[in-house]
Amino acid sequence: MAEIRQKQDTSRSFLLLTYKLYHKLDTLSGTNKAYCLSVLLSLLKYAWKSSNYKCAVRYTTLIADTKLSKMTVRRSCTLLAELGIITIKRLSSANLYSINTNYLKAEKSTTEHSKVYNRTLKGLPQNSINKSINKNINTLSKIDKIISENRSNKDSIVFQLIKSCTLEELKEDKRNVYYCGLAIADYDKKRDQEFVPPEKIINALKNVGGKKSNAFYRAKVAHNKKFNLDWKGNPKK
Repeated sequence: MAEIRQKQDTSRSFLLLTYKLYHKLDTLSGTNKAYCLSVLLSLLKYAWKSSNYKCAVRYTTLIADTKLSKMTVRRSCTLLAELGIITIKRLSSANLYSINTNYLKAEKSTTEHSKVYNRTLKGLPQNSINKSINKNINTLSKIDKIISENRSNKDSIVFQLIKSCTLEELKEDKRNVYYCGLAIADYDKKRDQEFVPPEKIINALKNVGGKKSNAFYRAKVAHNKKFNLDWKGNPKK
């Protein structure tokens, strides 16, 4: 029994279950397929390639892993054995399980696992398509965050959406159609009411520190207007 136990370390990568196995379980009725698959995955946690996919475990271990009842675990083991997916040999204090390797695909190395992981959006070059995808993801995340932070306050959600998002971003979002629709409907009106137009801010900044802020200059302008004088102080013709 000691020879069957596998010393678990971080060198193991992953195991692929074949469609042959998955469809073999299709012959089972009701929830039995799900239960059997859960029990099989638990067995594979202990049955390693170095032990020829054999392991000696107690029902209590399988119960703890699968959160199923003892009766369900026992019935699932029996069904797996009847299908030829596993064989069971009774030991003194546990069962010896052997996995039929015809239903498994050989374990992969961690190097191959890394190659699979890298074949994701994260590892793809930033071409125009991926940039567009990433832009949409970031936009959705911003809108989702606003809705989450202001949940149960519709007015606050709409206000923050208008304040933080462009009209284009609101129209592109397809996950929060209701709130984005409200924001789009009030976008122009709310922007005019709540937010100072950029051009007004720019004009105000131009006047700060300039001659128009000088008290003497303003008094001179008022005097010229009152007596119909030009900027040099001469009477206008």
